[in-house]
Amino acid sequence: MALEREDERIYISLGQCLYEAGRYAQALKAYDDGIRVARFENVDYYLMLGDALLANNQRKQAWVQWRRALSLRSGVGDDELSKETEKKMQLHCHR
Repeated sequence: MALEREDERIYISLGQCLYEAGRYAQALKAYDDGIRVARFENVDYYLMLGDALLANNQRKQAWVQWRRALSLRSGVGDDELSKETEKKMQLHCHR
C-alpha cells in the first residue's frame, strides 16, 4: 500500500541499512523505490545504488548509475566526488 506522501529518505535509509547488512538485492529494491518517489534527482542516491549494484556483482549496471551521477554533477567542476566516482568506474567497470 502506497503512503499518501511517500518520502524517499525512508527508502534510501532502509537501502543503506540493508546494504550495510550485506543484503544487497533488498538494498537495490529500496534504493530503486527511493529514487522512484524522489522529488528531484539526487547524486548521492545514484552513487549508493551503484555501490549496491557492484556489491551484488552487477558491474555494468553499477557503471550506468555512476555515469548518471557524474552527469548530474556536470558543470560543478573537477571536485573530489567526481574524481572518486570516476576512479570506481575505472577500477570496477571495464567497458
